[in-house]
Amino acid sequence: MSKAQADPCVFYCEHPGCKKWGSFGFAVGRGEPNWFCSEHQPEWTSHDETKRGRPWATGEP
Repeated sequence: MSKAQADPCVFYCEHPGCKKWGSFGFAVGRGEPNWFCSEHQPEWTSHDETKRGRPWATGEP
């Protein structure tokens, strides 16, 4: 096994000042993923709530 295979991927929380392990990762589209610990993970919204906040997602002008 090579060194690259033996090293785990470790991500840290992106919340300012937090040094905890970022176990919750997500990306929007093909963007770079964001990582947060359980304390700072973003609030998840339903698909319909997300669409209401983004007019371009509903097809409205």
